[in-house]
Amino acid sequence: MKIIQRLLISFIVLGLVVYFYASQNRSVPVKPAIEQKRPNLAAIFYGNCNCQQVVDHFGNVSRSAFDASGNRIGTQVGHVGGPSGIVVEMTYLVPDADNPLGQAFDGDGNPMPLRTGPASPGSSPTGTARQLGQELQKLNANPSAGGAVRIDRDRGTPRDATPPPPPGIRVGTTAVRLG
Repeated sequence: MKIIQRLLISFIVLGLVVYFYASQNRSVPVKPAIEQKRPNLAAIFYGNCNCQQVVDHFGNVSRSAFDASGNRIGTQVGHVGGPSGIVVEMTYLVPDADNPLGQAFDGDGNPMPLRTGPASPGSSPTGTARQLGQELQKLNANPSAGGAVRIDRDRGTPRDATPPPPPGIRVGTTAVRLG
């Protein structure tokens, strides 16, 4: 009797799964969530560009484009090379009405996700870390409330002290004998 009940239940469950799976309309194409218009990066950063390009001593290059009133439009970051003096690795366009967070593009001009950080200062995606951070902020703001003391990060060495030598390197010093 138990075998018949189990078979009956399994057929009912299988029938429900097939019914709900087959009843979905799979012929409708899925639209992308956000369709981003691609700006003409060549028109912004090349040609008659009002740009400022800076190269540091490591070979990193940043080029910022400005509009006629002197407001920054965007910045390209990369390294030295290429026909224009920069091999672009990333482009960032400042926020505008259509893109309140701005836009980021890779070296080929393809849109890439913006990594804007946490939603608010001190927030974290995990609940426990967020709660811990909020508790620490409360305790640091008012140490007498929870009996906590502000964290002292001084390790006891003066700020102008030289760092220790790397492992495996001995530094010769003159011996000082007392007495």
